[in-house]
Amino acid sequence: MNIKHIVIDVDGTLTDSGVYYDNHGNELKKFSTKDAAGFFIAHAAGIKW
Repeated sequence: MNIKHIVIDVDGTLTDSGVYYDNHGNELKKFSTKDAAGFFIAHAAGIKW
């Protein structure tokens, strides 16, 4: 198998749908560290981003 690209949608897929705001009003979203681990495994397997 020769995977060249991974296409994902992160809004509500890799997040808990939580939205946070910092002291300057910037919107922040929290990601699951378990979901992020998949990106690092894919990168270690040679998939580039």
